[in-house]
Amino acid sequence: MTAQDRQAPAPCSAPLTEAQITSMIRAPLADVRIQYLVGTLRRLFPVDTDTAARLRGFRGSAAVLSLLQ
Repeated sequence: MTAQDRQAPAPCSAPLTEAQITSMIRAPLADVRIQYLVGTLRRLFPVDTDTAARLRGFRGSAAVLSLLQ
């Protein structure tokens, strides 16, 4: 992924799935970009303690988890 790709507008307005957020966290995507996408797009899944623990396990930042809550 190039720097230009990381700065491009969100590709769609469809709600995010847990799998998509996990992929973004695991990819070399800047945390601020993940925060932007999470803050801009809706999500399709509840974020309970188990979900938050899984995302933290993939190194999801506190800022991203806070936006999801």
